[in-house]
Formats: sequence, structure tokens, C-alpha cells
Amino acid sequence: MLIDRIDLTKLNLNLLKALDALLEEESVSLAAEKLGVGQPAMSHSLAQLRSLLRDELLVRSGGRMVPTPKARALKAELRDILVRIERLIGPPPEFEPAVSVRQFRIAMMDSAASILLPHLVERSRAEAPGITFAIQSLDGIDMLEALDNHRIDLAFGSFRHGLDHHKTWLLYTDHYCAVFNSALIDASAPGFFSEGAKIPIVTDHSPEGEELLDRLRAAGMEPHVIVQTPHLMAIPEIVSRVPAISILHGAVAHMRARDFGLTIRRLPDALQTGGIPLSLLWHGSFDHAPDHIWLR
Repeated sequence: MLIDRIDLTKLNLNLLKALDALLEEESVSLAAEKLGVGQPAMSHSLAQLRSLLRDELLVRSGGRMVPTPKARALKAELRDILVRIERLIGPPPEFEPAVSVRQFRIAMMDSAASILLPHLVERSRAEAPGITFAIQSLDGIDMLEALDNHRIDLAFGSFRHGLDHHKTWLLYTDHYCAVFNSALIDASAPGFFSEGAKIPIVTDHSPEGEELLDRLRAAGMEPHVIVQTPHLMAIPEIVSRVPAISILHGAVAHMRARDFGLTIRRLPDALQTGGIPLSLLWHGSFDHAPDHIWLR
């Protein structure tokens, strides 16, 4: 039967459920009992179905009702259709990390990745060994466009908000610190970050790195960039070998200072930004997705 020969405006899911019960029980009274409705209501549903499908569906034979050939043909597919509809409009299935196999695509700031990623991977291997991660840098991508087109599932970095349909969660607020080899340069001296001071610095090639250089200049200092590199992980070892500083997020600074024997100095308040928000950002369509909730 072609779909345009059926008046779908007269069809609703309750009628399909009634049809399923009628074909299963082959009895109006038993079908009504199964669905918890009165027998008159089930008789009315059967009359509607007969009119809609142009078939008697159930006919009386002796003391019972038997399905017509069309009804028997419908029964073979109806239950599968109802199950598929239930999956389509029902609540999402529970996410089971231990048996799930999927990949999450996450865009991160390099500095944020060094803080979060080791913990994320360690925990996921313990809880969800079938989960893998494709990580990419936030540099050079249109993050909001990538979220909107589902090329990434989540972003992690220093941003306060997206568009109206994006959701954010502030994980923590950091601050800037200088790291340096105190045997090579005395960046702990009270006048090191004073007006007119020449500041030898190794910095990353990023908008954040450029902003920090601008802050030094605005405060009357003269940053002398020895190395500007996109390779953030190389910077702590460089400053461990030369008389220069680098400015890093506090959490990263403490981590790398331990690795390379560096000294840490928190930047003066005049050079801070009022706190560096480190947040998760995702598309609102994933807000209630069980697997996404687990990831966040």
C-alpha cells in the first residue's frame, strides 16, 4: 500500500500499540487488559484501525477472533516498528563506559592539554578501555564552527563563553607565573619586572603569547624575545639552559619547574589578567547525551 493512500493524520502511536495488543491477544477484552484500558476504548480503537487500514483485521470464528491474512502480515513487522519507534523517541540508552567503544574528538590549548590530558587518559584507561581520544590544538581552527559541525565533541581552554547554543563549565581559574633558571638569571629580584627593565624571554607563538608581550610593553618594559616557538613543551628546557624567563600558566609552571629544576615567580598583579579561566565548551545538543556527560 502506498503511503499517500493512508490518511496519516488519523494515525497515532496509541493506535499502533492497540493494534499490536489486538494481534498478540486476538481478543478485544484481553488486549484492553494488557494496555490497561477499558474494553469500549479498545473496541473503538479496533473500529478506527479497520477504517484506516480498510480491513477487518480480526473476525469472529466460533467463540474466538482470528486474524485476517493482512493482520498476520502486519504482525510480522509491527513489533519491530514499535521497538524502533521506542528507541527513536525514548530516553537515550545508558552509557556503559566499561564496554563502550568510541572515539572522542577534543580540541585543547597546548598548555591546558599538559594539565588535563594525562589525567583524562589515565582515568579512561581504568574505567573505559574501549574509549580513545583524537586530540587537536585549538590554534588555527575555528573552534565554534568545529563544534557546530560536530568535527569536535569538546573544547578545553581559556574562554569564557561561546554562542547561545554552546555550554560552558569553568573547571578552575589559573594565573601567570615566570619560570627561569635562578643560576643563570635573577628574575626573583624586586626590580626585575619594573618600568624600563629589559626582559629576556622565551615565548610560544600564539595569541596568548603575543598578549603577554603586549602587557609587558604596556607596563613600560622591553621584552627581548630570544625564541618564539609553537612548541610549548620545548620552552622549559630552553629556559633551563639560557638566562631568560618564560611565562606560563601556574599549573603548567609548577609541573615543568619540577621536571627541569626551575624557579617559579608569580607575575606581579599589574601583569595578570584577573585570572585565567580554564573551561570546557561543548555544543548544547550534547548536553544530555550520556556518553558526553561521562566525558565531562
